[in-house]
Amino acid sequence: MKVRRLFSAFTRSYGIFLLIAWSAVVAGSLLVSFYTYRRNALEDAAREARTHLQLNLEYREMIAHIGGVYASSDKVSPNPYLSVPKRDITTTGGDKLTLLNPAYITRLTFERIREESTHPIVNKITSLNPLNPANRPDDWERKFLWSFEKGREEAVEVTSLRGEPYLRLMRPFITDQSCLKCHGA
Repeated sequence: MKVRRLFSAFTRSYGIFLLIAWSAVVAGSLLVSFYTYRRNALEDAAREARTHLQLNLEYREMIAHIGGVYASSDKVSPNPYLSVPKRDITTTGGDKLTLLNPAYITRLTFERIREESTHPIVNKITSLNPLNPANRPDDWERKFLWSFEKGREEAVEVTSLRGEPYLRLMRPFITDQSCLKCHGA
Protein backbone atom coordinates (compact mmCIF):
# COMPACT_ATOMS: atom_id res chain seq x y z
CA MET A 1 0.00 0.00 0.00
CA LYS A 2 2.79 2.42 0.87
CA VAL A 3 4.52 1.59 -2.39
CA ARG A 4 1.33 2.22 -4.28
CA ARG A 5 0.84 5.66 -2.65
CA LEU A 6 4.48 6.51 -3.19
CA PHE A 7 4.22 5.47 -6.86
CA SER A 8 1.01 7.49 -7.29
CA ALA A 9 2.56 10.62 -5.72
CA PHE A 10 5.67 10.20 -7.87
CA THR A 11 3.55 9.80 -11.01
CA ARG A 12 1.50 12.90 -10.18
CA SER A 13 4.64 14.97 -9.53
CA TYR A 14 6.29 13.66 -12.67
CA GLY A 15 3.14 14.34 -14.70
CA ILE A 16 2.92 17.91 -13.43
CA PHE A 17 6.61 18.40 -14.23
CA LEU A 18 6.06 17.06 -17.78
CA LEU A 19 3.04 19.31 -18.25
CA ILE A 20 5.03 22.37 -17.14
CA ALA A 21 8.02 21.38 -19.30
CA TRP A 22 5.79 20.78 -22.34
CA SER A 23 4.05 24.14 -21.82
CA ALA A 24 7.45 25.88 -21.62
CA VAL A 25 8.59 24.20 -24.86
CA VAL A 26 5.37 25.22 -26.66
CA ALA A 27 5.57 28.80 -25.32
CA GLY A 28 9.25 29.04 -26.30
CA SER A 29 8.48 27.70 -29.76
CA LEU A 30 5.69 30.24 -30.17
CA LEU A 31 7.96 33.11 -29.12
CA VAL A 32 10.65 32.01 -31.59
CA SER A 33 8.01 31.69 -34.35
CA PHE A 34 6.60 35.18 -33.66
CA TYR A 35 10.09 36.69 -33.54
CA THR A 36 11.11 34.96 -36.80
CA TYR A 37 7.86 35.96 -38.52
CA ARG A 38 8.28 39.60 -37.48
CA ARG A 39 11.94 39.70 -38.50
CA ASN A 40 11.15 38.15 -41.91
CA ALA A 41 8.23 40.54 -42.46
CA LEU A 42 10.47 43.52 -41.69
CA GLU A 43 13.21 42.20 -43.99
CA ASP A 44 10.65 41.71 -46.79
CA ALA A 45 9.25 45.22 -46.26
CA ALA A 46 12.74 46.74 -46.28
CA ARG A 47 13.64 44.81 -49.45
CA GLU A 48 10.46 46.09 -51.11
CA ALA A 49 11.21 49.66 -49.98
CA ARG A 50 14.75 49.40 -51.40
CA THR A 51 13.35 48.09 -54.70
CA HIS A 52 10.90 51.01 -54.93
CA LEU A 53 13.68 53.44 -54.06
CA GLN A 54 15.93 51.97 -56.76
CA LEU A 55 13.14 52.23 -59.33
CA ASN A 56 12.54 55.82 -58.26
CA LEU A 57 16.23 56.66 -58.62
CA GLU A 58 16.44 54.99 -62.04
CA TYR A 59 13.58 56.97 -63.57
CA ARG A 60 14.85 60.16 -61.94
CA GLU A 61 18.28 59.59 -63.45
CA MET A 62 16.81 58.90 -66.87
CA ILE A 63 14.66 62.06 -66.77
CA ALA A 64 17.62 64.14 -65.52
CA HIS A 65 19.83 62.69 -68.26
CA ILE A 66 17.43 63.85 -71.00
CA GLY A 67 17.01 67.25 -69.34
CA GLY A 68 13.45 66.86 -68.09
CA VAL A 69 10.20 66.44 -69.97
CA TYR A 70 7.58 68.91 -71.07
CA ALA A 71 3.89 68.60 -70.27
CA SER A 72 0.86 70.68 -71.14
CA SER A 73 0.41 73.61 -68.77
CA ASP A 74 -3.32 72.83 -68.94
CA LYS A 75 -2.70 69.53 -67.14
CA VAL A 76 0.25 70.35 -64.88
CA SER A 77 0.98 73.55 -63.00
CA PRO A 78 4.48 74.93 -63.53
CA ASN A 79 6.94 74.03 -60.78
CA PRO A 80 7.30 77.20 -58.68
CA TYR A 81 10.70 76.01 -57.41
CA LEU A 82 12.17 75.44 -60.86
CA SER A 83 13.96 78.48 -62.16
CA VAL A 84 15.65 77.57 -65.43
CA PRO A 85 15.61 79.01 -68.94
CA LYS A 86 12.80 77.61 -71.11
CA ARG A 87 10.82 76.29 -68.15
CA ASP A 88 7.63 77.46 -69.86
CA ILE A 89 7.41 77.44 -73.64
CA THR A 90 4.80 77.78 -76.36
CA THR A 91 4.92 75.47 -79.36
CA THR A 92 4.50 76.72 -82.91
CA GLY A 93 0.98 75.32 -82.71
CA GLY A 94 0.23 77.52 -79.68
CA ASP A 95 0.31 74.82 -77.00
CA LYS A 96 1.71 76.00 -73.68
CA LEU A 97 4.18 73.56 -72.08
CA THR A 98 6.04 73.51 -68.79
CA LEU A 99 9.25 71.67 -67.99
CA LEU A 100 9.01 68.88 -65.43
CA ASN A 101 12.22 67.95 -63.68
CA PRO A 102 12.65 64.60 -61.85
CA ALA A 103 11.92 66.03 -58.40
CA TYR A 104 8.64 67.57 -59.58
CA ILE A 105 7.56 64.42 -61.41
CA THR A 106 8.27 62.41 -58.27
CA ARG A 107 6.27 64.85 -56.14
CA LEU A 108 3.31 64.79 -58.54
CA THR A 109 3.42 60.99 -58.80
CA PHE A 110 3.39 60.43 -55.06
CA GLU A 111 0.73 63.09 -54.47
CA ARG A 112 -1.49 61.13 -56.84
CA ILE A 113 -0.66 57.83 -55.14
CA ARG A 114 -1.46 59.40 -51.76
CA GLU A 115 -4.83 60.62 -53.04
CA GLU A 116 -5.84 57.24 -54.47
CA SER A 117 -4.26 54.77 -52.02
CA THR A 118 -5.60 53.67 -48.68
CA HIS A 119 -2.05 52.79 -47.62
CA PRO A 120 0.23 55.63 -46.62
CA ILE A 121 3.10 55.88 -49.08
CA VAL A 122 5.55 58.66 -48.41
CA ASN A 123 8.31 59.56 -50.83
CA LYS A 124 10.18 62.80 -50.66
CA ILE A 125 13.58 64.33 -50.94
CA THR A 126 14.50 66.24 -47.84
CA SER A 127 17.53 68.07 -46.58
CA LEU A 128 18.63 70.10 -43.63
CA ASN A 129 18.27 73.19 -45.85
CA PRO A 130 15.40 72.57 -48.30
CA LEU A 131 14.35 75.05 -50.97
CA ASN A 132 10.71 73.91 -50.81
CA PRO A 133 9.21 74.17 -47.30
CA ALA A 134 7.20 70.97 -47.98
CA ASN A 135 10.53 69.10 -48.02
CA ARG A 136 11.46 70.10 -44.47
CA PRO A 137 12.65 67.04 -42.54
CA ASP A 138 10.63 65.70 -39.66
CA ASP A 139 12.43 64.72 -36.44
CA TRP A 140 13.16 61.17 -37.64
CA GLU A 141 14.56 62.40 -40.97
CA ARG A 142 16.62 65.13 -39.29
CA LYS A 143 18.25 62.59 -36.98
CA PHE A 144 19.37 60.45 -39.91
CA LEU A 145 20.34 63.35 -42.16
CA TRP A 146 22.94 64.23 -39.52
CA SER A 147 24.13 60.61 -39.46
CA PHE A 148 24.47 60.57 -43.27
CA GLU A 149 26.86 63.49 -43.02
CA LYS A 150 28.98 61.27 -40.78
CA GLY A 151 29.04 58.43 -43.31
CA ARG A 152 25.95 56.36 -42.57
CA GLU A 153 24.59 54.78 -45.76
CA GLU A 154 21.03 53.84 -44.84
CA ALA A 155 18.40 54.28 -42.15
CA VAL A 156 15.66 51.69 -41.69
CA GLU A 157 13.29 51.75 -38.75
CA VAL A 158 9.71 50.97 -37.85
CA THR A 159 7.97 54.08 -36.58
CA SER A 160 4.33 55.09 -36.28
CA LEU A 161 2.34 56.81 -39.01
CA ARG A 162 -1.31 57.67 -38.38
CA GLY A 163 -1.17 55.42 -35.33
CA GLU A 164 -0.02 52.37 -37.32
CA PRO A 165 3.43 50.76 -37.51
CA TYR A 166 5.28 52.06 -40.57
CA LEU A 167 8.62 50.99 -41.99
CA ARG A 168 10.74 53.98 -42.95
CA LEU A 169 13.79 53.75 -45.18
CA MET A 170 16.06 56.63 -46.08
CA ARG A 171 19.35 56.85 -47.97
CA PRO A 172 21.57 59.78 -48.88
CA PHE A 173 20.80 61.26 -52.28
CA ILE A 174 23.82 62.81 -53.92
CA THR A 175 23.32 65.36 -56.69
CA ASP A 176 25.23 64.40 -59.82
CA GLN A 177 26.10 66.44 -62.92
CA SER A 178 22.76 65.84 -64.69
CA CYS A 179 20.90 67.31 -61.69
CA LEU A 180 22.75 70.62 -61.81
CA LYS A 181 20.59 72.03 -64.63
CA CYS A 182 17.80 72.45 -62.08
CA HIS A 183 19.69 72.30 -58.79
CA GLY A 184 22.84 74.22 -59.68
CA ALA A 185 21.77 77.18 -57.58
